[in-house]
Amino acid sequence: MRKGFYLSTIVKEDEPLTVGKTLRLFVACDIPELVKDEIDRFAGFLKKHGVDVKWTRKENLHLTLKFFGNISSERVEEIKKSLTSLKTGIKPFSVHFSGVGAFPDIHKPSIIWIGVDKGESALKVLAETIDAGFSRTGFEKEKRDYSAHLTLGRVKDPRYSAKLTRALKSASFSSVEAIPIEHITLYKSVLTSEGPVYEAIERFEFVY
Repeated sequence: MRKGFYLSTIVKEDEPLTVGKTLRLFVACDIPELVKDEIDRFAGFLKKHGVDVKWTRKENLHLTLKFFGNISSERVEEIKKSLTSLKTGIKPFSVHFSGVGAFPDIHKPSIIWIGVDKGESALKVLAETIDAGFSRTGFEKEKRDYSAHLTLGRVKDPRYSAKLTRALKSASFSSVEAIPIEHITLYKSVLTSEGPVYEAIERFEFVY
């Protein structure tokens, strides 16, 4: 790991899972705390424009690789076993964040994102490898091609789109350094009245 970076993810000890319980799961790459701080400061710039957006909380910032949705707790061990197998042969790589935009486009923003300008192809291969691996074991394959990005916020009221478009056109973002991608993490998303809380289930270090 590069000097100066600290990964804030806490991987908890295995907890007994209630049979029949449904968990909202996803696989992601973690982001160092220093880069999260950079992104959070940038989000603060956009917030000043008074646009009605549900911003991603700093502690929830991550790079999604595979979203499972609501999965029976009985399948968690199966998912962990598959991820243990899939991590073999993957070499660490670096990712650099640069650029800001929106889906479906900057003129009709629904999701605000920060782009990836280095490591994008490696990230795409990693996501597609994970998706293909799970599709062979009965999990639903992603309907869209993987797009390397970090979700910064979701627009709640499209009436303010013009303000947001102007803000995005005037904004620029580039992280100070590239970040190392040396593992993937299986998360569960717990919905609360304050928004989702992401809890790490297990981290899978690359074996190469």
